[in-house]
Order: sequence, then C-alpha cells, then structure tokens
Amino acid sequence: MEEKNIVIKSKLSERFETINIIIFFFALFLTVVGIVIHNSEVIIQSCIMYVAVVVISFLNKDCLEIFDKGINSKKYGLIKWDDFKTIKKNGRVLLMFTRIKKNPLKIIIDESEDDIDVEKAYKYLLSKKNI
Repeated sequence: MEEKNIVIKSKLSERFETINIIIFFFALFLTVVGIVIHNSEVIIQSCIMYVAVVVISFLNKDCLEIFDKGINSKKYGLIKWDDFKTIKKNGRVLLMFTRIKKNPLKIIIDESEDDIDVEKAYKYLLSKKNI
C-alpha cells in the first residue's frame, strides 16, 4: 500500500450512540403525542431533543489517522508502531493491544466508512507492524 496517510472515521463511545437512539425515539414519541393532543409545548420540547441528538452525534465523532510514525486519535493520542503488541479486528471494532496501557484500545469504526477502505487500513496496520 503506497498511501502515506489513511484516515478512518470512528466513534468515541458506544454509550453516546445508545443515548442518542433513546433520545431520538423518545422525541419521536413526544412529537406524535404533541401533534395528537395539539400541544405546542410538547412539540417544542421534542424539537429541542432533536437538536440534542444532532449535537451528541457531532460530539461522538473521532478520526483515526494512520501514518508513518504510528496512529493518531483524538481519544488515545499518538501511538507509535513500536508500542503495539497485537491488533485484532472484530466486525467494525479494532482492538489494539499496546505495551503502554493494560486494557486494549477499542476503536469503533463508523458505519459510513466503506468496508473496502476499512479492510485496506487493517491490512496496512498488520503489514506496518508485521503482526
């Protein structure tokens, strides 16, 4: 692979995603109830909840940059190639075991990323580290 930098969109937390789904469906329910009972306060509150859904989804975005020196992420910072022990992929989740931290680094890849690009990035990670 001849690319110097590979950028993959990822999520910071699964909890934010779950909270986002719960808020969205509750706001949808409140919107329907507000329309049925003709209550403008309920509709306004549900609109505020829709804005919260957009803000939470915006804050939950992260970017994983793979380049010559290592991997850079907003959540974990810069991790050099020498610090890696093992890299595993399970569906849309990358688990990276390092010498620096006890727990593996869990990177959740965003659904908007193409599967082919994710596979290329994973193969590049493995070839770069020779794991």
